[in-house]
Amino acid sequence: MSHNGSNAQPAHAWRMLQTSNDCAGRANRPLEPGRKARKDGDMTGILSGLGRVLLGALIVITAAQAANAQDRKLPYWASLASGDVLMRTGPERTFPAIWRYRRRDLPVQVIQIYGDWRKVKEVDGTEGWMLSTLMSAKRTAIVVGQSPAPMHAEPTDGSAVNWQAEPGVVGKMPSCEAGWCLFDVAGKKGYIRSDRIWGASPGESSEE
Repeated sequence: MSHNGSNAQPAHAWRMLQTSNDCAGRANRPLEPGRKARKDGDMTGILSGLGRVLLGALIVITAAQAANAQDRKLPYWASLASGDVLMRTGPERTFPAIWRYRRRDLPVQVIQIYGDWRKVKEVDGTEGWMLSTLMSAKRTAIVVGQSPAPMHAEPTDGSAVNWQAEPGVVGKMPSCEAGWCLFDVAGKKGYIRSDRIWGASPGESSEE
């Protein structure tokens, strides 16, 4: 990108951060009603004695995480821990899958808890149930609006703009304060107004 007819970019020049997939990172169309998800492989007879010990430890950790989640005040923010997550109409595998999400780190808002399942809402208002094991407490956000959002060097409108993030770009969100959030897109960081992202509550002040 050139500035003022010159091919050289000044140190403060911003670049566009783009997203190449759909805003929510979903499959191109909903899954057909009644379509069954692929089953996990049968691990019976495969685990060694050490594997069983590790599995037992994992179960204990998962149970502790589930207990902690039960204590969290609803609604709360989470993100997808996998690049292949099914959203279902109800909190069991027997319920039909309506969307397949292919975008790791996509932010979601948890609005209901039922055992190991979480009812979530995503950026366009779509709601459904996901397994808690496919979700993370890591805070992320997605850029919203109709135009690129500036990522400033400091949490002020008058500071230099280091990057411009297109709507649909997903990044980590380590902290928010006074209407600004630090936004990290694969190491490219800047402060973005909280009203230009989805994944932060109004007036939120937080730090990981």
